[in-house]
Amino acid sequence: MNEAAGIRAIVVDDEKVARLALMRRLESMTGDIEVCGEARNGNEALSLAARLTPDVVFLDIAMPGKNGFEVARRLAGDDAPLIVFLTAYGDRALEAFETDAIDYLMKPVAPDRLSRTITRIRDEYKKRQQLRLTQELQSAVENLDPAGAAAQKTLKLDVGDGIVCVYEKNIAYVEAAGEYACVYAEPETHVVRDSLKRLEEDLLSERFYRIHRKTIVNIEHIERLISKGGGEQAVRLHCGRELAISRRRFSGLRARLSEY
Repeated sequence: MNEAAGIRAIVVDDEKVARLALMRRLESMTGDIEVCGEARNGNEALSLAARLTPDVVFLDIAMPGKNGFEVARRLAGDDAPLIVFLTAYGDRALEAFETDAIDYLMKPVAPDRLSRTITRIRDEYKKRQQLRLTQELQSAVENLDPAGAAAQKTLKLDVGDGIVCVYEKNIAYVEAAGEYACVYAEPETHVVRDSLKRLEEDLLSERFYRIHRKTIVNIEHIERLISKGGGEQAVRLHCGRELAISRRRFSGLRARLSEY
């Protein structure tokens, strides 16, 4: 994402002094977060958000009428803005994060603490933009060539510093690595923050088969089956890598290969 594209924000606080202070600080500390509106209470915030569709809402918790938590719940949804709660009280953090807020700031807001929040906003905004672009491209492919959409299907991987999208056809195999998983997608390997079981749920295509409790393989990348002796079996991939097959999954793999 190009930061110059701008992250649109609104500031919601029933105290005008607090609103102005935060808006000035954001202006002085960033060149990419644009405050496009301000509101004094929950009702104004909801009306403003509906009209301006901001990317982030700096939201005071204690306000007349609807409080910040009520506003956040009303804004929730697929296209919900990022929420940063503001409060003068330190006992609402747990409730704040239960609403999926990206951060929780104590008033008066310290510059160094706001700086960390700005970094979080930029990182999450970038992830959302990448995901939105991927979805738009996928939709365009499906509309242009529905039959070819399956061949171009992508898998979205959370690699910690962003979202990486890879074509399923390029994934040779996926291997468990403790709490993580390694996705070997030619020509790169991605270490993702996900379990093998979770990735298996996404890899529902007929081209994938679980050959071991720790390994899922792309059938299209299999060069041949290998007998290792002693009843042990393996697959050799076109890239030259050999992967063990558990005994109880061998017959299932042979059947899948004959059908594919």
